[in-house]
Amino acid sequence: MDNMNFCPACGKELPVGTAYCPACGSRLNDPEGERKEKAALDNEALGRIKIAAILLVVNAFIMLFFAIVYITSTGLIEEMFNAYPLIADYYTPESLQSLMRTMGIVLLIAAAISVVAALMAYKRRLWGVVFVLCIVSMLLGILTLFGTIIGVLVLYLIAKAKPAFTD
Repeated sequence: MDNMNFCPACGKELPVGTAYCPACGSRLNDPEGERKEKAALDNEALGRIKIAAILLVVNAFIMLFFAIVYITSTGLIEEMFNAYPLIADYYTPESLQSLMRTMGIVLLIAAAISVVAALMAYKRRLWGVVFVLCIVSMLLGILTLFGTIIGVLVLYLIAKAKPAFTD
């Protein structure tokens, strides 16, 4: 009887060193097991944060590329008017140029926000702010399909890694 304990949940006898009650499945107090489990969860969360930060930087470069294309799109606009004459029914070359520049500026802002979110995520600071920055970056980056897809993936990774952040 010296090497037996009792389950705090159901009261059944347990052999010493048992982590779970075989009768009811309750987890028993196992400080070493808890530390190992917490370390494994922390490592998993850190991995998610690193992947999210990398994806945010990749997303920023993609948005930066498209921003440059939109801002320097003079030749593209001329080609669009030549290839699609119906565009002239809705836009003048000047208004289309202005629209493209505005979209480029929006993507530059989204890229900057994405980099800030990546840095904050990498430092594991202010989970809520990182999450909101990711949403804003994703919404502004909707001008590129990649920005939306990467944004959704990053939001998932950041949400799953919340315990690893220090707020």
